[in-house]
Amino acid sequence: MCIITGLSILGILGWGAYAAVRTTWSNRSTIVRYAYDFYNLPETAYQAVKVKVK
Repeated sequence: MCIITGLSILGILGWGAYAAVRTTWSNRSTIVRYAYDFYNLPETAYQAVKVKVK
């Protein structure tokens, strides 16, 4: 009985991981764009401040 419970919990966790990966893979271009914008945020903020100072 304990083995069945353990396997069912692992199955539910596996299905959740599969669904998360599937959703991430279908939205990968949006995620990459957000990551790129977040990476360049300090540079763009510095350029905006530099333009206001001049």
